[in-house]
Amino acid sequence: MKKILAISAIALAAAALLVSCGKKDPVGSNGKAEITIAKADLVAYLPLEDATPEVGDFTLASEGQGNADNFKAGRTGKAYYGSVNSYLAYDLGANSPLKDLKAFTVSLWVKQAEIDYDHAPVPMYFNITDPTDACWGNLGMSVDRTATGAGFLTYKWEFRMGDKGSVWKTWNENYGDCWPAGRWNHVIVTYDNVKSEFHAYCNGVDVTPEADVPCIVNEQPVGDLQFLNATQLWLGNWPVRYYEGFQWGDAWIGHMDEAAIDEFRIYKRALTAEEAKALYDAEVANID
Repeated sequence: MKKILAISAIALAAAALLVSCGKKDPVGSNGKAEITIAKADLVAYLPLEDATPEVGDFTLASEGQGNADNFKAGRTGKAYYGSVNSYLAYDLGANSPLKDLKAFTVSLWVKQAEIDYDHAPVPMYFNITDPTDACWGNLGMSVDRTATGAGFLTYKWEFRMGDKGSVWKTWNENYGDCWPAGRWNHVIVTYDNVKSEFHAYCNGVDVTPEADVPCIVNEQPVGDLQFLNATQLWLGNWPVRYYEGFQWGDAWIGHMDEAAIDEFRIYKRALTAEEAKALYDAEVANID
């Protein structure tokens, strides 16, 4: 009898071990561990293994002249590499939170070649569009030129306050060389509508100059953002290039043909510094 009980106990232990070994952490379409920081507030997530969103109320409308060749080995699995006249344009759903963000966190990997003052066209990485403000839209990230040989990048952010205009934040000389050119950098930016504060994180570190933290317009805190006519989310190009009747011809509106982006996320609130660091650490843990 004791022998039977012993064998049964061993069998049960073995079965439990098999069940335990069979359990796996959730994985995303990139084959990596799911990142759960502030998951309830994540309103857009594109792993960029292909054009398919993993989180978000939006659907692919056009890739321009892009195709599967734009998705190549990146920071985590594949990344989106821009090219002339390629982009990812998504129609926002009727109830998409991206239409009415009051605050935000945007997180992504970016690899961008140096853009100096002799480089006429500059790319836009993403934009939540407003066709009535065809160039800048409601929320976007682009890059500007820096001195030849500087070795760093000058990123530019814009976010909308409705009819009152936009808030602009530019990584200029105040940010020094914290955004190295020609390599992958992890970028997180946040806007807190309660505190009216902006923060930028480079590879998990808050690099925001003190003067750039407050968001004050006409001597008043910005408070809630207000988007207008938000209809699409674009990645990889300036939407204005492709609107009917585009006549600008401005040489500075370029393609994202010397850059790549990966693991693109938007949250509907500002992450704390601790959450931003945790998000960066989780992203690094998933690096190929």
